[in-house]
Amino acid sequence: MKNLISITIIIFSLISCSSSTSNEKKATPILKTDTLSIASFNIEIFGQSKMGKPEAMAHIVDICNDYDIVGIQEIRSKEQNVIPTLIELLEQDGSNWDFVISTRLGRTSSKEQYAFVYRENIVTLVDTVQYVETGGDSLHREPFVATFRSSGNHDIVLGLIHTDPDEIDIEIPKLSRVFDELTYHMEMSYYFDFFLMGDFNASPDFMDDWFTTQSFGIAEGVFTNVADNKTYDNIIYNNNINILNSGVFNFKTEYNLSREEAEEVSDHYPVWFQIEVVNQILDD
Repeated sequence: MKNLISITIIIFSLISCSSSTSNEKKATPILKTDTLSIASFNIEIFGQSKMGKPEAMAHIVDICNDYDIVGIQEIRSKEQNVIPTLIELLEQDGSNWDFVISTRLGRTSSKEQYAFVYRENIVTLVDTVQYVETGGDSLHREPFVATFRSSGNHDIVLGLIHTDPDEIDIEIPKLSRVFDELTYHMEMSYYFDFFLMGDFNASPDFMDDWFTTQSFGIAEGVFTNVADNKTYDNIIYNNNINILNSGVFNFKTEYNLSREEAEEVSDHYPVWFQIEVVNQILDD
């Protein structure tokens, strides 16, 4: 009889525990929407001379501070202190930045580098790829590609390009094929948000003959240079991607600079876009 009572108590205890466990609140995923602001900036001959111009550097810092990620082209210095110096200036207000930089690229002795500077509290760097041509040499400076992850595990892939203005008839058709190739590899790795941005030295109307299934963040006639006569800087992405907004940051007007003062900063304006990222968080 005592054994029967003991067994009954054990069974009742197990049922009670099971019921209590099933009634406990489980963590459920909640989708939270954030916005990433990303810019591309060709900082003309970004090297030792530019770093020796405090006003120009202050404007560059102010520009970068408006974005979460900035892709920089035309870093031209054998010394590897340009971007670290920029990071030090960006962090003077207490914010946290990091960077990743490409190898020195180009066929001649005048080589350039690409770099991404980014806010560490907003995104983390997942991976980088330096595209290398096989079976030819159509691109003067091949794209540099970086994958970033937002705090909620949303991935975005960004490629940087600076074409040779004397070879766009060769480089732009090649770039369209590189874009398709990179997109294919990204999608095979489940990265679907791919953007190629930079100084294409070609207008959207010119590039439209090759980028037939892509969109341009900057429309024809929206000038991206300080001379206000060219639409050479752009953001290219597949038609199935939706961006929230895009534009050109005319720092000459915004900072009330003369053309000469603006050209101390760069002969190009930054181009930018915003994308909505859906982050998954757990509700405790």
